[in-house]
Amino acid sequence: MIYHHLNIPSLTYFLKIDILEQTFFVDSLSLRLVCLILGLDKPRVPGSIHLKGLLEDPQSSVFLTAYSSGFENEIILPFFKTFEDIENYNWHSFAKPMGDNPLITKCFLGVSSPKQNLIAQKLQKILPNIDYFCIGAIADNRVIENGFILKFLSKYNVEFAFHFFLNPRRTVLKLAIMSSFFIKFIFSKKFRKTIFNYLIHFADISFFEYQNVNK
Repeated sequence: MIYHHLNIPSLTYFLKIDILEQTFFVDSLSLRLVCLILGLDKPRVPGSIHLKGLLEDPQSSVFLTAYSSGFENEIILPFFKTFEDIENYNWHSFAKPMGDNPLITKCFLGVSSPKQNLIAQKLQKILPNIDYFCIGAIADNRVIENGFILKFLSKYNVEFAFHFFLNPRRTVLKLAIMSSFFIKFIFSKKFRKTIFNYLIHFADISFFEYQNVNK
């Protein structure tokens, strides 16, 4: 199973992708607002909710990241400039060490969306018995090592502020994508219907409730 936590920029990418055999959660306040406007009561479940699980069970987990964060069982991903680079990468060779380790049952991806989501899909086709958690670039050791910071970010829904200070260029780019999305959302009835038909498949309950229902 792949657990996707999507914001508006990553949602625009996933509109082109088959959503079967995957679980989707609303990751951002802006996407939560879109749901409410469309009459869908989808709870916000940020990908950072899985960080605790990553720390508590390192032996059965592997963490894929774009740069070293000091986690146990960490694998550094190559730099992918485009989605085409991800499509053409030799994922069978990359996945072999994970498949050779019988203890690995969970894979956490700590890179930006939608790249992490596409990578998870590639790996699931090769290693379908592993659960994949797309927790996002919030998985930074500076956040995890300081429990107060992580708690503050999650409680007040201000992970975007952390991203802005880490990478303002990336944040500005995402804001531009969001602006384009809302302009189209406001003026196109057809686009609103497409978004509704997609979001209706998102989880109606929190991640932990979802786990209990699907045991």
